[in-house]
Amino acid sequence: MIAVVLAFVLQSSSWVDEVRSKDLERHSREIVQHVRPSGSPGEFAAIDYIVGELRAEGVPVEVYEFSVYVSDPVRASFRVESETPLDFPALTEAFSASTSATGVTAEIVDLGRGTAAEYSRVEARGKLVLVDGLADPEGVQAAQNAGAVGAVFAATADRVNEMTVGPIWGTPSPGDVRLLPRIPSVAVSREAGAAIRTRLRSGPVRGRITTEVSSGFKTLRLPVATVTAPRDPEGFVLLGGHIDGWHHGANDEGASNAAMIAMARMAYRHRDELARGLKVAWWPGHSNGRYAGSTWYADRFWVQLRDHAFAYLNIDGVGQKEASRFTAVATAELEPLARGIVKDQAGVDPEVSRPGRNSDQSFYGIGLPLLQFNHERAEDIGGYWWWHTPEDTFDKIDFEILAGDTKLYVEALHRLLTEPAPPLDLSAAASELEEILVARTESGLDLSPAIERTRRLEALLERIEASLAGAEIDPGLARRMVRTLRPVLRVMYQERGPYHQDLALEHPLLPGLASAPNASEFARAHLVRETNRLLDHLDQALAEGEALERELVKP
Repeated sequence: MIAVVLAFVLQSSSWVDEVRSKDLERHSREIVQHVRPSGSPGEFAAIDYIVGELRAEGVPVEVYEFSVYVSDPVRASFRVESETPLDFPALTEAFSASTSATGVTAEIVDLGRGTAAEYSRVEARGKLVLVDGLADPEGVQAAQNAGAVGAVFAATADRVNEMTVGPIWGTPSPGDVRLLPRIPSVAVSREAGAAIRTRLRSGPVRGRITTEVSSGFKTLRLPVATVTAPRDPEGFVLLGGHIDGWHHGANDEGASNAAMIAMARMAYRHRDELARGLKVAWWPGHSNGRYAGSTWYADRFWVQLRDHAFAYLNIDGVGQKEASRFTAVATAELEPLARGIVKDQAGVDPEVSRPGRNSDQSFYGIGLPLLQFNHERAEDIGGYWWWHTPEDTFDKIDFEILAGDTKLYVEALHRLLTEPAPPLDLSAAASELEEILVARTESGLDLSPAIERTRRLEALLERIEASLAGAEIDPGLARRMVRTLRPVLRVMYQERGPYHQDLALEHPLLPGLASAPNASEFARAHLVRETNRLLDHLDQALAEGEALERELVKP
């Protein structure tokens, strides 16, 4: 990595000294007092508070109203039917199917962890399946595909978590509506799961589940604060975190919302120092809309984001009491920045992983570099156990820890917003792509044309980094840096292309080429098309990089 990038991680900015734990506590208290499912009076009250605090300091903020598809769990029950029936407390999940008032009754079969091997050994058709673990889209999909009439998820810890089982990211398109769950699902305690298995050892057991889930279109509100930079009035970094939450949602995510207020106000106070602006968005529809708010924003402002956004910072789960473990999530070009900031602020070298299909990361199709800091409790003291439960209350926030977590984001924003050249390790993305392609050739794919282009791109980006070290960077050059990366990021993280979201299911990097070439004729046809897409994206990146290099070396 060259000096122009290293310079960003050697010295903290003065902005971090302006973070005040008392301000964060005040904001958190006002937000966390409300129960905030999306579209609820509590969420709207929290938004009103945020908007009022921003406008009191002069920060421009717009509140968008729009209709998206969301799903609110209402009630659920679970009973083991017998001469002495057993009723267990149960939760249903967002996007679960609803039953009639009498519910669904069927024989229960034990599927353990719900693996493919377990489904191959147990006949699930027409049955209720009992599965260990959190309710999730993959678990419901597996039960549905096996012909089950319902799914019962037994917790493996001492709590039952609110969850979402819809696999669709944002409001479904017509082709995706069919993928919404068609069977009901409930979650029960670990003790309930053990009691059911005890009965199963004595012979067949029948169970009955009832669910009521309110799914449909609802009007949500999305506040977005905008701080404009005098040197680049259109360019911006996007900072986002969800405003909705399960129950009072203190760490998930009232504390983050408080930090976002502080950062928006701080950037506004320092607006004359900025090389590019900042947009701060409080996303609705995170949990009961499956990232519907951030998806709506990506759809509505797609061209603006493509042309003017430099990066996306997601904030989630900060301020946990007794937090001790620092990690980060970042795309390759932002990993050095993330690692350097945590080393500088916290004195530890964090584990940095690549982003997955979660956390309002709705901007892969646009090709935005992404960064998120994580500071969590250790598992040996129970971890972040109150996540998605009624126990996520105000007392779970440590405001000194929250101030420290906020400073990580403040430092990242300072460097992304004030430096003429955004702190991106340009060649890192190409280097990572080359490693993945070389590994994929072991499965029989002929990726030599893509590998050759990737190596050319990596060499080109290394030359550009060397030229940037002594260049005068104007907004146009800064934009070209990100534009060179966008095609690589799109193909690394998104399979459906730039305009449609992938499903909310985990997949590997370079997902379009994840299939084994000998899986089927269908898979081979898919891989040919995806290889063409990869080559096209690499050609786009090379063209952008060559244009940037010409700009840098011209007399």
